[in-house]
Amino acid sequence: MPGALGDCQIYEIDRAGGLIHDRRSKRVAITLAVLSRSWKLQDPDARAAAIDGFMSWLNSLEHTEGMAGAVARIRADRSSSTELADFLKEHGDAKAAEKLLREYTVLIKEGAGRAFAFSSDVTISFSLDSLSRQIKDAGGGMTGLGHVLDQRVTALSESAENMKVHVKAWLTGDELQNSVTTAWDPIASARRRAEGLTTLEAAPIMGIEEGWSWIRADESVHRVFWVADWPRHKARAGFLEPLLMSGSSSRTVVLQIVPRASHVAMKQAGKELTDMELQMNMREKLGMRVTRQQEREHEDVTQREVDLVNGHSQEAFRGFLVASAGSMDDLNRGASDIENASHQARIVAQTLHAQQAAAFVRTMLPVPMAEEEA
Repeated sequence: MPGALGDCQIYEIDRAGGLIHDRRSKRVAITLAVLSRSWKLQDPDARAAAIDGFMSWLNSLEHTEGMAGAVARIRADRSSSTELADFLKEHGDAKAAEKLLREYTVLIKEGAGRAFAFSSDVTISFSLDSLSRQIKDAGGGMTGLGHVLDQRVTALSESAENMKVHVKAWLTGDELQNSVTTAWDPIASARRRAEGLTTLEAAPIMGIEEGWSWIRADESVHRVFWVADWPRHKARAGFLEPLLMSGSSSRTVVLQIVPRASHVAMKQAGKELTDMELQMNMREKLGMRVTRQQEREHEDVTQREVDLVNGHSQEAFRGFLVASAGSMDDLNRGASDIENASHQARIVAQTLHAQQAAAFVRTMLPVPMAEEEA
């Protein structure tokens, strides 16, 4: 692993999958490739079931022993796709009129060049100190660790099915290496795939250069945005669709999830409510009005406390957006696409100035979450 990731090492577990071990933080990370149906194609009942499943999955994170956090990534790349043509061939009505089939064929060919190729994965970090007893009981060493992680993967895969997400595979060591190389330099990786070469046959990343608002790795250049503000009103399900469906550049939507113990979240909500109410009472005594913003913040924290009392878990979320391109001009256009899409999604995306390298590593690479992140 390059640079600051010198403490990270990729290992392969027999008959299971690969992991990345960070010796400094004593954490390991496994990455699962996942697959789900397009949100827009789901009917209202399927959407409601997916939302219920997602809430159940979030609630399960608090009770997954040893888990330090999860990073979910959805990558969208402009790609000439044959998926629509394959779907028509497999599911098309053989009795349809020949003229209608010709029209469909023309439309599919015209739209193939504007298609997106999507890939999704989830990296889950575990603390070795928290799992030490279970690892010892399972035989110790890599054998015991592999047994414990295999149990966690099975449980997480079953809970993911409840939100209509299928876990395709636990990435192997070679696949993790491929994921790291592709994240750093997607432009060169795409070219090698077109030439019939594998990423493992390619040379490692040779040069990384960080600028004020960008980071370059060989042939690719990236810009990382932080989601500084989420929608302030009740957002509809699927409100992040514009970030994936609009524009013409490659981009990745990243969501970091850190589970919190219910009693800690309840204590924090109570403290925030006490501070807010004291401040509001003081303003009233001084003849100052309570602003609508303060009222909204009080309502939000009150609702959070109600959710905790009702049995819902409380996680910490952080969102990031990453634009990738082959040149600075293309990167600037891609960044503009993301900024325009963020307005549609009612979020505020800010460029992480002077922090691009650290942000890229912690969002795009399948490495364990740092302790300060959790």
